[in-house]
Amino acid sequence: MSTELSCDAIGNRKDSNLDEQREALLLSMISSASALARSCTSLDDLRMMSDTLQDMSLAAETFSSYSNRPKCTFFGGVRVVAEDENFQLARALAAELVRRGFMVITGGGGGIMAAAQQGAGAANSFGLRIDLPFENHTNETIRGDSKLINYKYFFARKIGLAKETNAFIVFPGGFGTLDETYEVLTLMQSGKSPIVPLVLMDHPGGNYWQKWERFVVSDLLENGFITESDLQLFTTANAVDTAADHIADFHRTVASCRRRGSSIHVTLRQPLSERLLATLNRDLGHLLDDGGLESESEPLPQLIFTPKQQPSVSWRQLLDAIIRTA
Repeated sequence: MSTELSCDAIGNRKDSNLDEQREALLLSMISSASALARSCTSLDDLRMMSDTLQDMSLAAETFSSYSNRPKCTFFGGVRVVAEDENFQLARALAAELVRRGFMVITGGGGGIMAAAQQGAGAANSFGLRIDLPFENHTNETIRGDSKLINYKYFFARKIGLAKETNAFIVFPGGFGTLDETYEVLTLMQSGKSPIVPLVLMDHPGGNYWQKWERFVVSDLLENGFITESDLQLFTTANAVDTAADHIADFHRTVASCRRRGSSIHVTLRQPLSERLLATLNRDLGHLLDDGGLESESEPLPQLIFTPKQQPSVSWRQLLDAIIRTA
């Protein structure tokens, strides 16, 4: 079998710089694989690496055909039944997000995953399934669909669930749901992934996230394990329109948002006029460290700001003000 890479195989990009970078990365992967042949790596480790690369390769190929569509990942309990209020809420929210142009990503199983996929429909869904000794069925909506991806390892599946999405919706669930929630929070807190909307969802009258947040504040924040600003990485909601508006407003304005040290870097979808930048600095300048809002235009319009290190100053409120104004 030939190992030559055609232009089509690497994306048929016209930009020679991107082609050079792609070729360098592929050669690096081949070199790493070659080095394994000369190592004493165990058969189990080789099998894990091979399976992981195959899974990630299939996922990248599957998602690449839909790169122009925004996506929202749903997490939540697999044991939630169809009569549950949260099942119905997840189904309605997924349908509303699809109406607004989003696709839905789930773990492909039952419970909240099945509800979200019912609401979105197979044409607007991805299922990222994992082999488990129990709770192992694929929901009817995504079963047999070309956008159902089967993973062997949780860590590879987590990459797909987080990397490809523009927002997260989390409904009440068990250990797996909480693990996924903390994973997303850690990635955004540490700057290892962009900041995107993370909506903790429960039916009206539900107190799952209220009790969780009390624990986070009393045991994590008050003991100094997290900071006040970390609480701004998520929001709670119990209505479809509230959650959908939060996600859609963010996506319409912000292409990327990331924490870098004490600063927030926001890449916008449209450039800000000098007049609008001056207005933002006038209205928000008292909340920012010296320098105010800085604007860069290359390669994409970007705002950089550093909130004052005071409990009353919320970087999320600053970001929301930018979204409302831009």
